[in-house]
Amino acid sequence: MKSNKRHYLTVDVEDWFQVFFAEHRVPKSKWDMMEPRIHNMIDETLELFSRYNVHATFFFVGWLGDKYPKLVKRVSDCGHEIASHSYWHREAHTISISEFKEDINRAKEVLEDAAQRVVLGFRAPGYSIRLDDTEQIHAIAEAGYVYDSSVLQSSTTPFFIGKDLLEVPPNGLRFGNRFEPSNGGFFFRLLPYCLFKRYVRRLERRNETLNFYVHSWEVHTKYPRLQLGLRRNLIQYANLEAVVIKLHKLLQGHEFTSIERGVAG
Repeated sequence: MKSNKRHYLTVDVEDWFQVFFAEHRVPKSKWDMMEPRIHNMIDETLELFSRYNVHATFFFVGWLGDKYPKLVKRVSDCGHEIASHSYWHREAHTISISEFKEDINRAKEVLEDAAQRVVLGFRAPGYSIRLDDTEQIHAIAEAGYVYDSSVLQSSTTPFFIGKDLLEVPPNGLRFGNRFEPSNGGFFFRLLPYCLFKRYVRRLERRNETLNFYVHSWEVHTKYPRLQLGLRRNLIQYANLEAVVIKLHKLLQGHEFTSIERGVAG
């Protein structure tokens, strides 16, 4: 039986060569030279979501919106929310505040031009915003974003950070003084589905929302594998073949919507 609790469904839209661990292998200056798979990734993701009649939030890397504006528009025209995942897919704490401001403003402008609608949401690559990152938080609000979805928390109840920015936190599990994401990605790939389902049911019993995310490269997986070293290869590629199977089960068993619709509702 499908749960009545409605969760957030989100996609971090990155091509196979834009992942964190690839930066030393494929510098940004070479992105234009790489064979893209992003159209296949989006095709398969849209087909999957259409099958279950669900709307999602697509957090696009801005560079992709610059290069493939029609792809962004297509996702938007299918009824999904377009949001920003930065322009260059760099973690917030690895660049200066001036670089961060330029990046998130550029991404918002590019994606709005492509989608022909206002971009409300931002998600920092690697969930790399913390509650004490006041300069970055102020910059996100100043750029005109209405909400952020970057600050890992044990509770996903939205709250305001700063004066005007709504935080829609991704689910995290605390390990010592830090949180690790438990809302998708590697965690979703690693756990047997029966355990992930149990985790979601526990959230529902507490009336908490799952702010689920999947990467575009976890849905379509027919692309070259980069040699990243043993540990990074494990994190990047482990159990990719199980993702779509698990997604079918997740979408069959639970109600989902985009962040925009969920917060407004």
